[in-house]
Amino acid sequence: EISACLVGSEMCIRDRNNDGSVLACRNEGMPTAVLLYEFFGLHERSVDAHLRLLGIIVLSSPVRDVVWRPEHACSLVLVTGQSSVYCWSMNDTQCCEAVAIPNDKFQASHITCSPDGKTLLLADTHSFCCVVTATEDAGPSGEAAS
Repeated sequence: EISACLVGSEMCIRDRNNDGSVLACRNEGMPTAVLLYEFFGLHERSVDAHLRLLGIIVLSSPVRDVVWRPEHACSLVLVTGQSSVYCWSMNDTQCCEAVAIPNDKFQASHITCSPDGKTLLLADTHSFCCVVTATEDAGPSGEAAS
């Protein structure tokens, strides 16, 4: 669950992925950057448990909201109040890509994800839209290939 806290005099947004191994942080002091930290030794209850900087996502606009896709341990979705959604993922390598929202007037500032991670709900100040992720076996029209 996303939480906000006050660090000094600045607001901080933070969210951990489903298995608790990665933490995403955004601080008002650097509103266009999301820092990703990986926890080591946490599940083993090790005395040597620590955080390691995994990556930094830097965008051109301030990040408004972040959400981890529940069924994907290392898949983070970000919105900036613009007409794009940013998706960060890590498999063998890290990748962050922008996906345009096909409505120039819609400026996503809030995001939530379905429990299975396949559907995103985006909201701006006046409306909302639903985004369904395409599957690898879907054809050009979105129907499953036979």
